[in-house]
Formats: sequence, C-alpha cells, structure tokens
Amino acid sequence: MIIDKGGFGSVYKGFLIQPEANSGLSQKHREIAIKTLCDDHYPSNSREFLREASVMIHLKYHCIVQLISISKEGTLMMVQELVPLGSMLRFILEQKDTIRAH
Repeated sequence: MIIDKGGFGSVYKGFLIQPEANSGLSQKHREIAIKTLCDDHYPSNSREFLREASVMIHLKYHCIVQLISISKEGTLMMVQELVPLGSMLRFILEQKDTIRAH
C-alpha cells in the first residue's frame, strides 16, 4: 500500500518478519516503510538516494528514523522503521499557520 509520494519516488507500508532471538520458531512482525526510487528519476537521483541511505545507516538516535536495510538490486529501496504519524515535513507544511516558535 502506498502511504506517501516523496522527492525520489513512492513510500510503501509493509511488514518485516524476523525470527525472535533464541526462540526457535516464533517470529517478530514489524511495520516498516519501504522508500523506492522511481524509474523516472533513475539514474539522475540514484547517487543522491544512495547518499541519503549512506548517511542514515550510521545514525542511531531515538529521534531519527532508523534505516533497517537498503536494496540495490533492480529498484533502489530503503527499508526504514515506519513513523505512524507520517512525515514531519508534511505536518509542518500543513500546520505552518498554527506552529509558533517559543
């Protein structure tokens, strides 16, 4: 399911299924966002897309979206944690008249 359109392409909602550590057969289901690079923007934006992924892979902070993985086979994709409230940029742009600096 497409949840957003970004500068590079589409963002899809998905599920990552991982085995639980030391638990045998039980699995952990995690909601994720899959950010893709649109064919229309490839290859002109592929370097920028990969540069963003390269920066994000090293960021580990609770206020920053976690990059889980990237795929460079076929369509370029970034697998990220899903932010349930959506894009902060979109929120700021839509609420600019109600946001005040203190």
